[in-house]
Amino acid sequence: MGNVEFLSTHRGRRIDEVVDEIIFVLQCLGGAAHISVIMSSVEARLRRDRGEANKTIASDVLSALEAYDEANPNRVKPALFRRPFGPGSNRWALAAPSPPPRQKP
Repeated sequence: MGNVEFLSTHRGRRIDEVVDEIIFVLQCLGGAAHISVIMSSVEARLRRDRGEANKTIASDVLSALEAYDEANPNRVKPALFRRPFGPGSNRWALAAPSPPPRQKP
């Protein structure tokens, strides 16, 4: 849980916001994608929606994925993400099927 507390205030961005963006991006990409695609898509959305453009977004995305990884024994509950090709893979997916993404207003 220390990870979650750190992430909650990490760089002034709540982990929930980053997780919501990751889920939306993965839904748009069919449920799975390479980490670089996820990072660039989340960064583009945050830049467009909030005017954010900084180098910490990529590390925030990776931290959020790892915090909610179903293979992480210390993960945040519930598991939201998984590595479909196993540990060490750079491909991430939603842990469970999800409905199509809703467009944000």
